[in-house]
Amino acid sequence: MKRIQERLKKSTKKKFHSNNKGSALNVVLMIFVVVVLSLLSTSRLYTDLFAFHGNGRKLDKERQMEIYLKRYFRETMDTDLLLSNDFTVENTRVHYTVDDMWDYYLIVCDISDEQDKYRFEMHIKTKDLNVSKFHYMA
Repeated sequence: MKRIQERLKKSTKKKFHSNNKGSALNVVLMIFVVVVLSLLSTSRLYTDLFAFHGNGRKLDKERQMEIYLKRYFRETMDTDLLLSNDFTVENTRVHYTVDDMWDYYLIVCDISDEQDKYRFEMHIKTKDLNVSKFHYMA
């Protein structure tokens, strides 16, 4: 009887130790998984923020060029005759064509630099020199 009780005690101790090792391994594995997932999600967040920041700068640059060209076209039309032209400003090539549509001028601008190319169309009224239509083209 004592032998049976001793064997039971030894076998339960072995099972107890083996269960502890397994549960400790599970805890370490879960902690590792949580740490890896948090690192991956943080890195994804930073890449999205950097991409968003880059797109914001691109939009700001396009908006500044749009404002500059609107002012340039209006001042040229006010003082002189607006003709098609091609020029470069700060490593940005601007090519525009002007068509007189009697009530308004149709201006199509092609703007390109090292990274981007885009195009927009603008209608400027001949009487009051206001921009009546502006849109980006594909």
